Amino acid sequence: MSLPTTPPPLSVDVFLDRATAFWAAPGLVSAPDELDGLHLLQLYIADGLLEALEWANQGVGSDEAACMWLAALRWHRRTTGAFPAGAPEPLDRWIDDDVVRGPGHRLTRAPGAVATALDRVEMGSTSRPNSSGTDSAAALLCAAVPGLLPQTADATARHLGTDAAALISQRSLFEPAATTAAAVRQLVSAQDARAVLAQLHAAHRDVPGLGPALGAVVTAAGPEGAADRLLAGTAAEDPGVLLLSLALAGAAHGTAALPGTWRDRRGSSLAVETARRWRMLVLPA
Repeated sequence: MSLPTTPPPLSVDVFLDRATAFWAAPGLVSAPDELDGLHLLQLYIADGLLEALEWANQGVGSDEAACMWLAALRWHRRTTGAFPAGAPEPLDRWIDDDVVRGPGHRLTRAPGAVATALDRVEMGSTSRPNSSGTDSAAALLCAAVPGLLPQTADATARHLGTDAAALISQRSLFEPAATTAAAVRQLVSAQDARAVLAQLHAAHRDVPGLGPALGAVVTAAGPEGAADRLLAGTAAEDPGVLLLSLALAGAAHGTAALPGTWRDRRGSSLAVETARRWRMLVLPA
């Protein structure tokens, strides 16, 4: 992965605000003292890409998909108590320490199918799809993370989004994953987020998972109060759509879309620190 060299399309402050909201918003589905399992997975996938960026910053090449996989294995250990049998056992990073040190980390969504999909010796990839697979919610939430690389080419975001989804999903979700990553990339860089949301929804309304999530964000309008309207609207009937729609609203509108108490939630400190580290590497001053 090459570090960005072109100027950001928006100010660094705007990008940081949107990135923070992107990672914090899915945490709104849980009680303030709890962590949603899929929200935590999203943050771990982000840390995997962060590790790849850190290597690149030192002039060392790395395999982005492998870094995301190792991060997912750490998530598996953190949520189930053990690494998959026979799989690598990567060392802890900052996020592991923060989850343990924080005031409680009860999961409101059991690892379930995602942990099962990761319970293998080899990394799931586009050439070796995961035979067990998982639901679209986890795959698309992971795929959305590379969209927070605004200065990469669209093709790069799509490729990394597919790689992230391939860790835990079957081939049928690869194209929706690529489209999700590209959509987030457009949203986080948008000058007129509401217009871009409408355009994306019109173009991708039939994409599984992504289409309904975009529609929910368009209906929620915003930015102020968008997250609360999503939590109270029809998107809440489908937990997967709700998680992705909250992340998309954050990417589009920033923290203005979140309720005033968002910082009081258990996952907010992880989201803020993820965004801070991401900004330092993606948009260095």
